[in-house]
Amino acid sequence: MKQLLLLLVFILTSSASIAQSLGEDVYIRYYLGRSIQRTKLFDETGIGKFIAFRNIPSNWILEYQRTNALEDIQGLFGAVKPNFSFLNNKSFLLDFKGSSLGELDFSFRGKMDFKKVIGELNVNGHWGNQRNDSNQDNYLDLDLKKRIFLHNSWSFFLKNFTSVNTIWFLGMETQGGQLNFNKASDYLTNNAYGNGIGVTHFVGESSNFIATRSKDMLLINFRVVDHTQNNYYGLQAYTGKEWSVDAKAQYSYRLDNGFDLFQFGLNYRYQTIRESLDSLDLERKESFGGGYVGYETFFGKKFKLSTRVNVAYHNLASWIFVPHLRLDATLLKSLSATAFGGSGMRYANVLSENAQFLLSNRSVKIEEALLPERAWYYGASVNYGTWLKLGLDFYTSLNVQVYHTIYQNKIILDLDSDAYAMSFHNQDGKAEKLSFELDAQIRLAKPQIGLNIDYRLDFIHSTINNQYVREPLSSMHNLLLALDYRLMIQNVYICDITSQFHWYGPQRLPNVSVKTGGGFSYPLESPSVSRWDLKLSFPFYAWVKRSTKWKNFIFYAGIDNLLNEVQPLSYINGEQPFDQNFDGGLFWNSTLGRRYYGGFTYVF
Repeated sequence: MKQLLLLLVFILTSSASIAQSLGEDVYIRYYLGRSIQRTKLFDETGIGKFIAFRNIPSNWILEYQRTNALEDIQGLFGAVKPNFSFLNNKSFLLDFKGSSLGELDFSFRGKMDFKKVIGELNVNGHWGNQRNDSNQDNYLDLDLKKRIFLHNSWSFFLKNFTSVNTIWFLGMETQGGQLNFNKASDYLTNNAYGNGIGVTHFVGESSNFIATRSKDMLLINFRVVDHTQNNYYGLQAYTGKEWSVDAKAQYSYRLDNGFDLFQFGLNYRYQTIRESLDSLDLERKESFGGGYVGYETFFGKKFKLSTRVNVAYHNLASWIFVPHLRLDATLLKSLSATAFGGSGMRYANVLSENAQFLLSNRSVKIEEALLPERAWYYGASVNYGTWLKLGLDFYTSLNVQVYHTIYQNKIILDLDSDAYAMSFHNQDGKAEKLSFELDAQIRLAKPQIGLNIDYRLDFIHSTINNQYVREPLSSMHNLLLALDYRLMIQNVYICDITSQFHWYGPQRLPNVSVKTGGGFSYPLESPSVSRWDLKLSFPFYAWVKRSTKWKNFIFYAGIDNLLNEVQPLSYINGEQPFDQNFDGGLFWNSTLGRRYYGGFTYVF
């Protein structure tokens, strides 16, 4: 009875996992949203970063590692990087699942250990070709999609030498738009409206570590990215091409006292990016090289100071000087604090970073030569974590962070001054971002139950159309609740239950009243959005005591968007998609209703 009561409480208060749903990125879309527009994703900053990042299969991911500042030149906006779930040596994993929306997803993961060589292979295929239109607006609720994602790494270990070599490949094609759109006959015609993308994305990277003394390390890193993209939006065609090569050498030297660490580095990048939208061509060839010096020291046992200065010459931005400073303090055994500050710069890729607004008939206006974005930042965080015994053994942690970015220059997207255009220009006025983040976790040892609470407040304001306003389609409040529970009845492991709840507050919408006519007034602010996902996993290895192949199966089933929340009026003037009043880029909620899915994982 006690177990069933806990289960009932769980379902009534449940919350969210951070993985993406079948073919849809939930954590990225619902929690991070457009706040990651300027961050490094998956160690990438080019035009392919969003597509590659959002299509990493959920069953590869253990968690998303986030940081609000990095030490490199482009790192002031932070980074989000997925950490893969652990694979045992000489183990293989198969995962197959399907959904009520006609989606099929297959993954293979394997790891082999040959003493001094470790190889890992991850392959994913996704296929969705069912046309769904639950709200009967004559538009697909979910884009048709074909995808293959491959990750292969080989690590070599010698006496004083370690080499990690990785290849990533993503090939994908999607199709959205009107229900009767056929790409073979309707592409770039006004027979029916369609939109979609075709992508090939390749990354090759080699990281080599050489131990020169017992405390010193030489790092040599080489990375190449090749990305090709072909999109279409009604009668508009977009092409994107990115090719870049990065090389870095870093030597870490620690003094004999064990407290002082010096880092000396050289880096070079060549990157060419070209974006074309009909007759508009944006091409940028970047080449910059330089070096950095870092110093790290301890003051007693409680304080650590880290500094780094980057100096580089950029062919477009001339000399770049980027400092970073960080102070870590261990106040108590379970309590620590950090203060940090610095600066950075980057070039914006305006079309790929704002691709959703191309799903309209807006013209694109670039009013002046776009300068690099530059900003200063500072912030502080407090972290607490400990095991407690208050009748039950449980672990609790609390992380709080405040982060302020002050822009010297920012590329402004203006959707307000002209409802029929998206305009880009350099910052003319004030622009800043103030973030407050709270992450709390409670985990009980018995019963096995865990609760995560993540809340983020983003104050993102810029001067747009001569007014200091919140950026469009950016939510100030974002909440993610995650709860997992292992159901045990009479010491028998029955199943794992994971539940997720996303909530984010209203978003400012650009004024498009001229497109809606006199009969309907489009709001200037969206309502808040809630999403609840639920998943149950049934491990046969806990049920079957004798040796059998069935013991290696884990079956699971779930429901996404349990509350069935969808956005009304997803397309403005959707009956006439080739008219200037058509606009399908103002998405602030999902167009999908409930999704039912099921599948299995087999480990051998």
